Amino acid sequence: MTPFYNFLKNAKVQFDFALFSFAMQKLRRLAAFLLGSETCAVCKKQNIFLCNSCFCKTFALAKNVRRCKKCGRILNNGKNYCVDCAGGNIFSALDLALPVFVYTGNRKKLLQLWKMEQNRQLVFYFARFFYKYYAKYFNSIVLVGVPPRPGKIFNQGWDQIDDLVLVLQGKYKLQFAKMLLRTDGLQQKYRSRDQRINGGARYKLNPRYKGAIPKKVLLIDDVLTTGATLEECAEVLKSAGVEQVFALTLFFVPKAEK
Repeated sequence: MTPFYNFLKNAKVQFDFALFSFAMQKLRRLAAFLLGSETCAVCKKQNIFLCNSCFCKTFALAKNVRRCKKCGRILNNGKNYCVDCAGGNIFSALDLALPVFVYTGNRKKLLQLWKMEQNRQLVFYFARFFYKYYAKYFNSIVLVGVPPRPGKIFNQGWDQIDDLVLVLQGKYKLQFAKMLLRTDGLQQKYRSRDQRINGGARYKLNPRYKGAIPKKVLLIDDVLTTGATLEECAEVLKSAGVEQVFALTLFFVPKAEK
């Protein structure tokens, strides 16, 4: 790709991000006007969508926790791997996953407000954590978002991972490659655990991707449940020539909730 093409591409990303930020600001003001006021989604007191106090409490990280060296879940067994990863039952193509928070309580509520109720301004809060952990553990690795199911953006007008990628590109200047496409339209919540793990191919290499194949890739997604989505994406990327595939997700679902 020529330098001029790269310039145009980066300019488009910056324009899209600026337009998105402007739209989110206007929507917040409109919602506050129609509803009379804007209150914190957690404590319902502060005149802001998510006050700093609730933000810090909700996303406080426990210190000195031991994590599985493969799937990244928090361990209580004093070992280096969880039972599933020790038995080789989750990841073979994916080299490492890092899910940041447990999917419970107000964290679960906020993610549902983002995804299900389309409070898109929450993407700025979540992007802060993605960038923090990206810079600490995966600095300079190319990002690949887990793609939405076919028809989702057409029907709903947006996708939460697309919004996240836009903010990470526009605000934090991270490099992104649109290397994957999803081939089926069934939502994960309607799949059984067995269907999620053994449901057949759902992702493929994007035929429109013309860039160089990076040696390392970081998959980004919102929730790690069984790990099947990340594993399948990793398989596709490695078959295309990527040497190492890592994953960073906001949340992981405790095994009792899968």
